[in-house]
Amino acid sequence: MNTLVHADIFFFIASIGCVILFILGIIAMIMVVRILHRVQKISAKLESGVDALGSDVHAWLTDMRKTLIYRMLFGRRSRSK
Repeated sequence: MNTLVHADIFFFIASIGCVILFILGIIAMIMVVRILHRVQKISAKLESGVDALGSDVHAWLTDMRKTLIYRMLFGRRSRSK
């Protein structure tokens, strides 16, 4: 009879532990989803910033290539076919 009581206590404690672990797992999953959502927002902002920076650099390079100093230093390169 004593072993039956110990088994009942063990299963009761084990079931409470499983429920607690399940709840903690759900909370952790929610936090991971929220973090991934924030990372997605940040990467979208970075992507738009990089695109804008790329167009600015391209405009800067075309303006620089039109300057007299650039043409004096590098000249016009002949294109071979």
